[in-house]
Amino acid sequence: MANGNPVMNASWHAGAAGTTVLYYVLGGAKPDNPTLYQNWNLLMFDGNRSMSPTNAGSLLGAQLSLWCDSPRQQTEDQVAVGIWPTLRILAQQTWGSPKPTTSYATFQQIMENVGSPVPLGESMASVRGPDGRMMVFAAGDGGTVSVRQQNTPNGGWGGWTSLGGSGYSAISAAVNGDGQVEVFAVGPYGRVAVSVQSRRRRLATLVERTGRQ
Repeated sequence: MANGNPVMNASWHAGAAGTTVLYYVLGGAKPDNPTLYQNWNLLMFDGNRSMSPTNAGSLLGAQLSLWCDSPRQQTEDQVAVGIWPTLRILAQQTWGSPKPTTSYATFQQIMENVGSPVPLGESMASVRGPDGRMMVFAAGDGGTVSVRQQNTPNGGWGGWTSLGGSGYSAISAAVNGDGQVEVFAVGPYGRVAVSVQSRRRRLATLVERTGRQ
């Protein structure tokens, strides 16, 4: 900084010993979100050292580092869910505006109320069944697949019913030759699951196929 070089805050520890705030390690440490929101600020670095406000002009911001020490510990979708609150806390802390609340527990509710531009892990598909009713499929938080269908053709909609599974994001649906609806869900590492409608027009729980399909 003395030479005019800009810096980025990428601290491992801040606050209590062993507390991680800006590192997300697969198979290891995760950010302490309450500490990050309630105790950390942009000028705090490792070892409880703080940058002087007079040098703040050289500080570009902060970053969350993602380390894949054990890459098979979590899928991409699970990582996205895991870092979801941390990214929102970091945005609040680096934006510079007053905190809406001093409590992380209260801020959690604010984050839930605001939501995401696109719900995490969500992919949707729709199909019109042979009886004329539309069916909509979606993978929500955690990649669980659910279905919702019209009560009557061009009529109102029933509630969501879970088809199970986790970690799925890409969904496709089609009506096969005998009029049954089939749903295909693709997850990390090429995992494919299928749900087939029974003769009673009920969709079975997703069944995963082994290997890459």
